[in-house]
Amino acid sequence: MASQNTTGTLNGTDLLSQIITVYGPGGVLVEIPISIIDQMDISAICSVINYGSQLGACFIMLVVMLAMTPRARLRRVPSIVSVLALALNLIRVLLISLFYISDWNRFYTRVTGDIEFVARHWWNLSVVATVLSIPITVLIELSLIIQAWSMLQLWPTVQKWIALGLSVMLVLLTVAFSFFNSIMQALWILYSINEYLYAKAVYIGLFTASISWFCFLFIVRLLIHMYTNRSILPSLKGLKAMDMLIMTNGILMLIPGLSSRLPHFSPNPT
Repeated sequence: MASQNTTGTLNGTDLLSQIITVYGPGGVLVEIPISIIDQMDISAICSVINYGSQLGACFIMLVVMLAMTPRARLRRVPSIVSVLALALNLIRVLLISLFYISDWNRFYTRVTGDIEFVARHWWNLSVVATVLSIPITVLIELSLIIQAWSMLQLWPTVQKWIALGLSVMLVLLTVAFSFFNSIMQALWILYSINEYLYAKAVYIGLFTASISWFCFLFIVRLLIHMYTNRSILPSLKGLKAMDMLIMTNGILMLIPGLSSRLPHFSPNPT
């Protein structure tokens, strides 16, 4: 039985880092190592899994919300905002997912960077998916500030208005940079105008800060309760329904609060 080659070399040649040569624009030869192609494929697979998970989660949450929420509650502003956010994000993630079966993801296009053969409708879909992040950001921030206002009404007057002012300021900054970042990305896609990478970084930072801020607002009531009663369990006097709602929201907000930090662990957040 022939021995298996586990070193990845043959006659001193690294088989896993061989150079592939293809013709690029104008007949220019483009050389690319196999290892780079492997990295591109792995990145694409990870992205597909990511967007597939988001697509499934949005779809399930939207169906459950429409099926399980009483019609009277669906007419309320918080429910309308949530439904719109889920529906728009479902469309956006679907459009982003189509990138991986589009002309953008052809081997030739990826390797050479030649976008001449990308059909116009794929450009348009990319722009639509990019711009959709603006209303989605607005709806997410609106949903958070509506819920926060319900809780802030229980706070003392001074603290309430200070917290509300900070919340509104942070939301407006986040929405503004979402608009600027999305427009610059769209211009970069359509006209190859230089993309302002700092805008993307600032937007991600502000979005993370806003999620963290609202996470703090929701969970602070739980912290006060724990400090007062020295326990996470209700005291003998019990808790009001609003207290329980606030504390539950505080715990649940830990999930998006932690998730919003994930882009900062990526060398190229998108």
